Amino acid sequence: MNQRQVGDFVIVAPFEKRAAASAQKDMFTAYLKRCFPKLNFAIAPFAPVDSAGGFSVIPIMGAVGGDGECSLCEPPSRWLIAEIIKACERFDLPEVRLAS
Repeated sequence: MNQRQVGDFVIVAPFEKRAAASAQKDMFTAYLKRCFPKLNFAIAPFAPVDSAGGFSVIPIMGAVGGDGECSLCEPPSRWLIAEIIKACERFDLPEVRLAS
């Protein structure tokens, strides 16, 4: 079975940068597209899914077609995920701290 490479990713910003990431999502996704021209990105409007406090990169691993057929992609390499996270960290997103 020939699987295609993952080409779509969802980026989840750390909690402190979530609002800025949503507000600048067009610029953020354009920046990521320049860094990784063959990949597509979407910025998630929700809170992080891990407790590490950094960016989360979620690969979209497959799709279900109209005929009910399911197609799965090859998992991305760890180095690719790490490079996407590094690129996210380089993008200038201000942190917003909540008042206590």
